[in-house]
Amino acid sequence: MTLRRPLVLALLAAAVTLPLAVGCSSSPDGTTLAALGPVSGLETTHLTIAAVPTTDSTGVYVAQYEHLFEKVGLHVTIVPAISAETAVNQLAYNQIQVLAGNYVSFIEAQDHYDGGIRAPKPSSDPNAPPPPAAQIAANLDLFSEASVEQPGFVGLYTLPGSPIKNLSQLKGKRIGINAPDNVAYLLTASFLKDNNIPPNSVHYVSIPFPSMLDALTRNKVDVAFLAEPFISIFEQAAGVVQLTNLDTGQAAALPIEGYAATKSFAKANPNTMMAFERALQQGQEIAATNRQVAEAATVQYALLPSMKGAPVKAAQEIATMLQFETYPLSPVDATRVRRVAEIMQTFGLFGQNNQTFSINSMFGT
Repeated sequence: MTLRRPLVLALLAAAVTLPLAVGCSSSPDGTTLAALGPVSGLETTHLTIAAVPTTDSTGVYVAQYEHLFEKVGLHVTIVPAISAETAVNQLAYNQIQVLAGNYVSFIEAQDHYDGGIRAPKPSSDPNAPPPPAAQIAANLDLFSEASVEQPGFVGLYTLPGSPIKNLSQLKGKRIGINAPDNVAYLLTASFLKDNNIPPNSVHYVSIPFPSMLDALTRNKVDVAFLAEPFISIFEQAAGVVQLTNLDTGQAAALPIEGYAATKSFAKANPNTMMAFERALQQGQEIAATNRQVAEAATVQYALLPSMKGAPVKAAQEIATMLQFETYPLSPVDATRVRRVAEIMQTFGLFGQNNQTFSINSMFGT
């Protein structure tokens, strides 16, 4: 197999100041985006947003980078969401107010909540392991889409020199995914099934994205499921090799990530949610039309936190390699998101509500 794209040249060792973005108020065709202004009657002005540090979340990163939340009167803090299990439960207990997360985990959390499961209170110990996936539960308002998969965004990767060269060699191997029974599992299992490989013929090992390269090099996994920006980071660091792209078959162009709040928070804070979504939608639009700004925002809020201690120049070089996704605008396309639930059903990712769960309850308060 060959590399997905050429590696960047040797990176400068000295850190440099990230340049300010330009053209943030216009799309490439010269049209001016709608002006943002303060929203009156905000129930709260401070929001903590957890976002998975991938290019799925570039829309909210752009909104923060371009100070769009400030323009509508909000002070937003973005924290990385490494574990969906922990982040969804933090959302359920109002420790965060919005979560940019994968639809699979959102749907599982709603299914569990509808089935009577209630989330355990998140531990105050930052080193505590996440709760089991079966314990995530929240009554969610899925109010905006974040991303739709594009070729090159996700794939299965090996180290250079790996004996695994083709799909038939995957049987019995260990595949690292960032969390159990989430979108990484769904995309991998769908791909295997489409290629006549039983999804249960491989072993899934939960490894956080930032630790995936270490897991490969230490032989804890044979193959890694990677998403951007970790594909580009690990290509530069170790020359990881793409075994296959996963944007194929029944999972092609699958919606990956959305934005959710709890129904109780959304109902109690309608003006705050309206202001947040207004700024977010402009961030989504800029992310989709202005690569320069998308790169700069992703450097600040995804790459640098994931490349701890790396110089800014290194992150900027990697940003030029990134495969960005499609960033939809509101309203949520229920038909598109419903595809995720339908594929989940084929792999038994629902609990007792497998035959009766309706995703419609997640749209709107």
